[in-house]
Parts: sequence; C-alpha cells; structure tokens
Amino acid sequence: MVFFKFKRIFLTMLFILGTVTLLIGYGGLAGALYNFPAGPGGLPSENGIPAVTGGGTGDPADSGAVPAGKDGFFVEYRLQREKARGRQIELLREIINSPAAAGDTRQLAQEQLLGLSRSVTGEARVENLLKARGYREAVAFVDQKGVTVVVESSGLTPAEEAKIIELVSRETGFGEQSIVVIPKS
Repeated sequence: MVFFKFKRIFLTMLFILGTVTLLIGYGGLAGALYNFPAGPGGLPSENGIPAVTGGGTGDPADSGAVPAGKDGFFVEYRLQREKARGRQIELLREIINSPAAAGDTRQLAQEQLLGLSRSVTGEARVENLLKARGYREAVAFVDQKGVTVVVESSGLTPAEEAKIIELVSRETGFGEQSIVVIPKS
C-alpha cells in the first residue's frame, strides 16, 4: 500500500517536472536564463550565426526560420516533417474523438496514429544511429512505403551506402528495396 502511494507521488512529480520543462522551453525562458544569443525575431541563433527568416504569416511555426549554413536543409526538413505530422495527428485525434465517426473509422484512425508513432520512433533511432556512426547530420522519413534517408556527405561509396541501408533495414524492418539513401553536401 505504501508502495502504491510512493509510485503515485513519484509519477505525479515526474509529470509536473515534465510539464514545467516544456513550458520553460516553449516560453523561451531557457534561452533567457542561459543567455543564448538570439537571432531575428527572438529565435536562437546556432553557433553565433543569426537565423535566416522566411516570409511567414507571423506564426512562429510558419516563420520559415532556418539557421544559415549547411545545416539549414536538415533543420528545415525536420521542421516541415514535424508540421506535417502534427497536422496528421490532429486530424486523426479529431476522428477518434468524434461521436459522429463510425467504429471502423475510429479503429482505422487509431491504427494510423499508432503507425505514425512507430514512424517517429524509427526516424529518431535511425538519425541518432547515423550520427553515432560519424555522419554530422542525418534526417530520415519513414512512411508505409519505405524509408528515405538524407546524410550530410559529399558522396557515398557503395560500401558506405550498404552499411547505411543495413542499419536502416535493421531498425525499421523495411527491406533494401524500400530504402533510399541520399547524400547531401
């Protein structure tokens, strides 16, 4: 009985700590506390290089802010991927929570939401493993058809490409024919 109370208190404190961390990060308080230099529009700069902003709608998510330099492609790709995923998740949750949706439709939406969750997890694992293998930047996109991986490289040897494909296949379960590797300099 004491264990259950301790577990509940621990989980509650963990939830509160997570929520506070998210609020601090989202509100920009972390940058203010640690004196990160800010780029235009209050966006943090990367390595002292000011952020380059696009012509957005005023919404920070639509600002098109991308750090200048080589990493801009990878940052922009991740931002666009996350925006698209966010819209997909929002739509699926609306379907799941809609009282007008049929049971089969809700079930399908739940399965798709689970699939998106697996894709996000697979992408993160692939990206982190490629970085651990020595690639400075890597971005992956997993969908129902296969996996597309972009790595920062001026060119890949067939052996390097084979190693990447093997790693991606092992982590995602897709066969070699469903994996595309693109070097980006």
